Amino acid sequence: MSASGTKRGAVTLSGGRNSHKLKVAISSKLETKETLQLKSATNRSDIHIITEREQDEASGSIVDSEFSTGKVFYENTFKLLPDARMPTTKIETEVENVLREQFLNEVYDSAKCKANCQSICQLIKEKVKGLVDSRYKLVVVVHVGEKKGQGVHITSRCAWNDNFDDYVTVYFTNSSLFVQATIYALYAE
Repeated sequence: MSASGTKRGAVTLSGGRNSHKLKVAISSKLETKETLQLKSATNRSDIHIITEREQDEASGSIVDSEFSTGKVFYENTFKLLPDARMPTTKIETEVENVLREQFLNEVYDSAKCKANCQSICQLIKEKVKGLVDSRYKLVVVVHVGEKKGQGVHITSRCAWNDNFDDYVTVYFTNSSLFVQATIYALYAE
């Protein structure tokens, strides 16, 4: 094997207790230091250069290995843009329907509010998941309160990207209670 070839191989230095295996890439564009090391290494008589074929035969074929399952593996994709924006009008009508079904004839009961809010959040999240891209992470917040003529302001703050992230807020009232549901859709790259 000459220094002008473009083969890759492993060099085995044997000659006693401390035999070493070195992998050497032989190329036509070797730097001066690498050329000197290669020349000094090839002048020794105890060096055996293993070709790729010998290396494959020794280690087994790639076809017989655990990596040859026949499946195609893809690298991670880092999509910086969503395929489509969040369809706010569709989500708004879907959430309105859910709130109307659940609270149309409901009477306010403070003992049932916590369990009611958790189940409504899960139901809304399941309905909305089918309408948005799978890379959107959903956060659903539901407030239920008794209606006694009082005023309530519910606010929130978020750090997000104005180009992709969005939210929908839906209100529902009947004679004894009010419900506010907010769905945040945050795009995850």
